[in-house]
Amino acid sequence: VADCTYNNNLADVSDLSGAILALCSGEYEVKGKNTTIDDLVVRLLLNQSSNGSFGNDIITTSESIIALSFFEGNIYEVKGDYKTEVYYYDVNNAILRGVNYLQGAKDQECGYGNIKSTAYAIMALDSAGVDCDNDPGFTLNGKSTLDWLLMKQNEDGSFGENKEDTALAVCAIVSHIRAMQ
Repeated sequence: VADCTYNNNLADVSDLSGAILALCSGEYEVKGKNTTIDDLVVRLLLNQSSNGSFGNDIITTSESIIALSFFEGNIYEVKGDYKTEVYYYDVNNAILRGVNYLQGAKDQECGYGNIKSTAYAIMALDSAGVDCDNDPGFTLNGKSTLDWLLMKQNEDGSFGENKEDTALAVCAIVSHIRAMQ
């Protein structure tokens, strides 16, 4: 990750948020000649769309919210092209805008169309401190985003059609249990 990160060979927003997550998850001391972890966070913040999403995609937005959750409370100052231009990027605001995007993107059953997207959304909401099982923005007619996922469990205990669906669903459920503790 460090070689890719410090050489700025991150192809897209998903790569960028993944690199930040990898570097932060182990609480590593991040050092680079030309790039710091804060530089990566700023690059991620600069990729947020006006609608609050990252890449207009549920999974990429969710990954970005999770990565940014390591930097809650931070405000970054970015100088513009002209000497007098200065822009401020508030991580908490970026997370809130991402959560609002997720709220507006859910379907009529409070899911996101498939297990993978819904699982990622639940993990992002947990990292942002949003209870997807009780928050009015993620419930409808007595059903929640978590309920949507739980309804996708098969009789044998698996989820969906493949091992990835099952693994992601379990990760999301464990994430939610931990967040509620």
